[in-house]
Amino acid sequence: MTNEISNRHNYGLFDPFWNNFVTDNFNHDSTALHGELKADISESPKAYKAVIETPGLTKKDVKVGYHDDTLTVTADKTSFEDHANEKEDTVMISERTHSTVQRSFRLPNVAIDKISAKQEAGILTITLPKQTEHKADFEVDVD
Repeated sequence: MTNEISNRHNYGLFDPFWNNFVTDNFNHDSTALHGELKADISESPKAYKAVIETPGLTKKDVKVGYHDDTLTVTADKTSFEDHANEKEDTVMISERTHSTVQRSFRLPNVAIDKISAKQEAGILTITLPKQTEHKADFEVDVD
């Protein structure tokens, strides 16, 4: 009994349960998607601007679409390492994750053909110029 008590003091400030709790719940891999894409949306008289955090994602991982006055951003990340070319070592365990996150924002009156997107340093910036020409009302002839 004395040895068990003295060994317990070697854990430091917290016992292993608390060390694992902190490690498992607060040290997330920055390349994985957790929760949702964080976004800032701003509007000027000429355009909307969406700035979205995409840490660890490449251009291939992100899809941007605009349909029915709605901007949709989808991020799809798979961590996979191909071990097929390794000849000397035998892979014992190969773990991977797959995450998909999607966000949608209603942004009306956009000039669809002028939307642009740029991704660098983990930030996706989408510019959505507003339509400058407003369509006039018109009447439809009924046959």
